Amino acid sequence: MTKPDFQMRADLSPREAVAGHDALAPLLDPAIGPLFRQPLPGEADSAWHGHVPFAFWLVEAIRPRSIVELGAHRGVSYLAFCQAVEEAGIEARCMAVDTWQGDPQAGFYGDEALETLRAFHDPRYGHFSKLRRATFAAALDAVADGSVDLLHIDGFHGHEAVRADFTGWLPKLSGRGVVILHGTNEHRPGFGVRRFMQELREAYPAFEFLHAHGLGLVTVGSDPPAAAAALCRLRDPGQVALVRDRFAALGAIQERLALAEASAAAAAARIAEVQAAALGAVQDALASRDAAADRAAAIEASLAWRLSGPARR
Repeated sequence: MTKPDFQMRADLSPREAVAGHDALAPLLDPAIGPLFRQPLPGEADSAWHGHVPFAFWLVEAIRPRSIVELGAHRGVSYLAFCQAVEEAGIEARCMAVDTWQGDPQAGFYGDEALETLRAFHDPRYGHFSKLRRATFAAALDAVADGSVDLLHIDGFHGHEAVRADFTGWLPKLSGRGVVILHGTNEHRPGFGVRRFMQELREAYPAFEFLHAHGLGLVTVGSDPPAAAAALCRLRDPGQVALVRDRFAALGAIQERLALAEASAAAAAARIAEVQAAALGAVQDALASRDAAADRAAAIEASLAWRLSGPARR
């Protein structure tokens, strides 16, 4: 009797077995696990979706004990950090700082942005994370010097503003401190993160992604995490391009997923509106019919009353 196909290679030589395992080693490497993580559904309107895969990888690669984000807006980047901390089992404290009022670049908005973020964030991450409503400068007193391992700066993107954010929070960074800045490849007037990133490159090891408006990474501590330090040491143009292209591809997938989720949510909202309007129209028609019936009955009763008058005399 012929053996099933899946048993026919049971006689692999040790060399063949090792070769087969080696061929699968890249797929079995736990280090790539974060690249396949999917963010929980959340707010879709964000320029940060393209960097969510890198956020997942970075948090697990450097395992920060403290994360601070300056400028959370609707929370796409910050929720990615929190999800990575939770799913990787990292003992970390996290804090997002924002006024949740907006600015001329991001637009202005009301309390609904913070309320929506709190409703999603607090039940999931409130045991290790805090949303602090304050200016970046006012929040400095809440953080000990030398305690922050990962700082994300994504507030107002003017050159002087981002310089002030970096300079003000630099003493808070630990010896393992890593800073990421969003908007490093944005060329619109009034956006100065690109220029500031060029200045940082002259003082610190750095790496930059060019997709999704750009994201810069800078190691500022004396003992940076190995993965971040290795990334900043990349000099070979081919390797730099490969890392950029891979995260750009992953980011593009995430952007399409977010857009699809937003489109589905918008379609569901429109369907709900149409259904509510149709139901309202039916209810109005029924109410009009009932009112007409009541009027007709009243007229008939009144006429019968008048006609029966002589008989009652």
